[in-house]
Amino acid sequence: MMHAQATQGRQREDEVLLTMDSTPMIGIMLALIAMLVMTVPPARHFLDYGASGCAFFDPNANAHFVDIDFDGSLQLNGEVLTKTQLEQRFKALALRHDHRQFIFLRASHATTYQQVTSVLASTRRHGLDYVHIVNDGLLPS
Repeated sequence: MMHAQATQGRQREDEVLLTMDSTPMIGIMLALIAMLVMTVPPARHFLDYGASGCAFFDPNANAHFVDIDFDGSLQLNGEVLTKTQLEQRFKALALRHDHRQFIFLRASHATTYQQVTSVLASTRRHGLDYVHIVNDGLLPS
């Protein structure tokens, strides 16, 4: 009887030992997570508009209204334009040095962020710095 109890507590020589000390593995995993956090590249999908201050509307300045509809159609001061035509108009506005060119951007509720940021990037590309997004003047959907 004593012999049977003694063999139950011992492991046979040919069996594989399945216990492992996991403390070093936890340390290695923490080091890998720390390296991952430090090496994640910064987000580059943003447009820096340099909001350095508040630009007040000059009543003598030229105001232009860009409307973006839900389907992506663009209007400049009520005139329907394509994306390339709007780019040309922005280029022409940037070349005028007589007054500041104020751009007021209005978008419908169903307009995607990509359509709005596309127009904002276009204004930035042409050097039009006075761009305002009009919240209360949203187009009806």
